[in-house]
Amino acid sequence: MSAAISSSSSDPPAKDRKKSAHWTDADTDILITLLLRYKDSGRTADNGFKPEVWREASGMLEGTTFMGGPKTPEACKSRWQRVSRSSSP
Repeated sequence: MSAAISSSSSDPPAKDRKKSAHWTDADTDILITLLLRYKDSGRTADNGFKPEVWREASGMLEGTTFMGGPKTPEACKSRWQRVSRSSSP
C-alpha cells in the first residue's frame, strides 16, 4: 500500500490551468454596450480602457457564468480584444 502512495506522490503535479470563460451572444452584447458607454463618458486611457472599467464589467457579468470559468477582468479584456479585432475592416 505504501508503494501506491509513493508512486502517486511522485507523479508530476497537474497543471494549474484556469477554466476559460464561456461567452454567449448576450454576454458579449452586455460587454460591448457597457464598454461603448464608458468610451462615450471618457473612461479610457491612452492604451484602452482603464483597469476599473474591466473590474466593473466583470462584476456586471458575474451572474452570467453557467458554463466555463468566471468572467474575470482579464477575460473581459480578452473578449473585447477578440471582438474588436474581428469587427475591424
